[in-house]
Amino acid sequence: MNRLRQLRSEARGGSPGGSDEEIRLAVDAVCAAVEGLQGLMTARQIVATCADLRTWQAAGCEGVPHFDSTRDAVPAPEDGEAAAFVGPVTLPNSDRHDVHIEAFSVIREDPDSTPLLQATYPHPKAVFQSTRLLSASRGLREGNCVVFFPENIPAATRCTDQNFAWFFFNRHTEIYAHTLAITERLCGPGSPFAGEDELVSADVGAEDTYQARCVWGTCTTTSTTPARAPSTSTWRSRRPGGRGSWRSSRST
Repeated sequence: MNRLRQLRSEARGGSPGGSDEEIRLAVDAVCAAVEGLQGLMTARQIVATCADLRTWQAAGCEGVPHFDSTRDAVPAPEDGEAAAFVGPVTLPNSDRHDVHIEAFSVIREDPDSTPLLQATYPHPKAVFQSTRLLSASRGLREGNCVVFFPENIPAATRCTDQNFAWFFFNRHTEIYAHTLAITERLCGPGSPFAGEDELVSADVGAEDTYQARCVWGTCTTTSTTPARAPSTSTWRSRRPGGRGSWRSSRST
């Protein structure tokens, strides 16, 4: 995938290294690789991805590709299940805003607290998945993108259902360490808050960071009203921070 990106960049820059034939062969190589991903993709997703890649290849790999079939075939992996995606995608919070073909794999890993939180704050269609990013092409290794939604895949038809939502929560470990470094550079050593000498979270390990971000994801993508709660207006009129209020669910 990185090779295909390089060839397309060379072609747009007028370099003889990025010839049409080399780009065509690079897409062939990507399709061959996708066909060998039975352990990470369903048969339906493999067929759809290869078909969309071939259609884009036939168009000279120019313009924004339309990967409707691929988008509709991407699964929501179950807890403990691995998955992968190959195709064009926009990456929120990344260092670029154009569309590139990317490839990445994940494994879903829910925290132990997820069942309790989802039972307490149910949602009729909570489709998010807490995942660890396993491998990725250049676009996802760089920048701060931690989400992958159906609407991030360019397609000719409108996305009407969010059937999956992959959150790469293990990426927060590196992102948070980078944030702390910026905070120290701007505010000096120690805590930037009055009356505190150090940040409690500065020494939190990678596993605890992952678990905490998973809990955050659960609370921000599910209902803020517990099961069998009063109406939304009544529930939210209770004292701030009370059980089941908006503040309570966010704090959890």
